[in-house]
Amino acid sequence: MNMVHKIERWGDNHHPMVLDLIRIALGVFLLLKGLAFMENSAFLKDMIENQNVVAISSGLLMTLVYYVTFAHLVGGALIAMGILTRFASIIQIPILVAAIFLTDFFSVAY
Repeated sequence: MNMVHKIERWGDNHHPMVLDLIRIALGVFLLLKGLAFMENSAFLKDMIENQNVVAISSGLLMTLVYYVTFAHLVGGALIAMGILTRFASIIQIPILVAAIFLTDFFSVAY
């Protein structure tokens, strides 16, 4: 048997189920957050608009609102099901980076 097949079989037999539960919980949380943003997009728009970091045009602002909502809905569903998890995680990265920098910016500013 090929060494790669042996390693793959070992990985399948020794996979911790706790990681699957964490992945599913994260996916469901992102999906619910996306649904909340979709139901109340005015709240998300105000939250982004009130950052006062950069002047954002209304077209760019609505693009950001739709991107965050889409990324949370689709990414959360994909992560929860375990399908294309790397792709779903990659589309979450810009939101995560923006949240980190904006939180860091405001914690220093105030």
